[in-house]
Amino acid sequence: MPGFFVLNIFSLNIKLYICLNFKNIKMENQHNEEHLSPEELAEKKEQMLEFYTDSLPYLDAQLVYEQKLLAIDEARFKRMSLQMQYAMMINEAKNAENGEEDDFDQPETEAPKRKLKKD
Repeated sequence: MPGFFVLNIFSLNIKLYICLNFKNIKMENQHNEEHLSPEELAEKKEQMLEFYTDSLPYLDAQLVYEQKLLAIDEARFKRMSLQMQYAMMINEAKNAENGEEDDFDQPETEAPKRKLKKD
């Protein structure tokens, strides 16, 4: 458990460092981009394109995974909805057999007011 807190504090320190130095980091990135020659810029674009192209199979696999999770969640929701509807129908049938009506349909009756004793 103490390791979790150390990791959490470390993570917080990194986030604070990034937030405080964001302006400097942004300026450094702009400064680096200004000094790239057209050949270097084309090479960097090619590297980025290659990176994203290589990542596509992993993203496709993740998409299939997420779609299957969605299908499972939808099936669970439908099953639970049907079970709730079935339970409500059974409850209504039992109430009808017993001659009872739903409590929700009847207006609430007020409790009789208590009278105070007079001395």
